[in-house]
Amino acid sequence: MMETVKAQITDFLSRGSREEVLLKKIAAIGIVMLFIYRIFYVAGVALGHMVL
Repeated sequence: MMETVKAQITDFLSRGSREEVLLKKIAAIGIVMLFIYRIFYVAGVALGHMVL
């Protein structure tokens, strides 16, 4: 299941011109970083409420 998803994502990212591929990769990295930021933000708020 996970392998097919990875294959579809890499296929989508590699399709198109070089500029499009670069933009898609930058967008994908940005989305992942946003997810990580949100997770750590929520965890930090929860931790802060526990400590204080």
